[in-house]
Amino acid sequence: MRQAGWADLAFILFAILARSTWLRITSILLAAFFAGAFTEAWHLPGPPPTIDAGSKEVLIVEGCVVEPSVFSSNREQFTLELDPGARARVSLNLDDSSEGSAMPQRLNYGDRVEIDARIRPPHNYNNPGSFDYAQFLAHENIYWTASMARHTGARVLPGRCGSKFWALVYRLRTAALDRIEALYPGDAYTTAMMEAVLIGERSKLEKVWTDNFRRTGTFHTLVIAGFHVTILAGGLLFLLRICMMGEMPALAITCAAAWVYALVSGL
Repeated sequence: MRQAGWADLAFILFAILARSTWLRITSILLAAFFAGAFTEAWHLPGPPPTIDAGSKEVLIVEGCVVEPSVFSSNREQFTLELDPGARARVSLNLDDSSEGSAMPQRLNYGDRVEIDARIRPPHNYNNPGSFDYAQFLAHENIYWTASMARHTGARVLPGRCGSKFWALVYRLRTAALDRIEALYPGDAYTTAMMEAVLIGERSKLEKVWTDNFRRTGTFHTLVIAGFHVTILAGGLLFLLRICMMGEMPALAITCAAAWVYALVSGL
């Protein structure tokens, strides 16, 4: 990272001092290249933290909920920050039959909780060319997966944690997910697809559904990308303009809405 930073600085200075247009353009392009290399090195996760415990040992863990509860057909999942920059993805198997059972516990962003769970680092399947799941989680500062025993719950501690800004973002995200579930009650497939396409929440998707998308080359529709933001921005800008709103106010509102959508859908 240090080498890329020094090289980037050197080419920027050379571009400023160069008298030849060709040398200036070449220096700018090389500076952009090393800026990308520096950014990539900057975002590489550092050495993973460790917990001195066996995979079958039940630990009492305290932390801050940084991703609120998401429910699938038989599982609850949330993300717990144990220390700054060290998180665990927690899962709890729910009863298959909801008849006579209490509603599952919902944890919100900023809750301070204590759980009993088995903690282990995530692992890959080590197949050639397979997805590096452990590295993907490390980019999100998630270094462990934690499994809570069935019929247990998190003990909510007094006080709050996290930031008010992200609490508002996750409140909007949870409200959007709840609204989608209310629109399609009892329709698991439609609910899962709409949450994936609109909000980027893919926890409820079943493998057989995603395999069909992969085989037809349309899996990208389930991933929030620039196409989704373009549709939102274009539609909103069109509505604001036909409502006779001025160009600059309409652009400002559309830009703000695009950023809100990017935040709510998980960036």
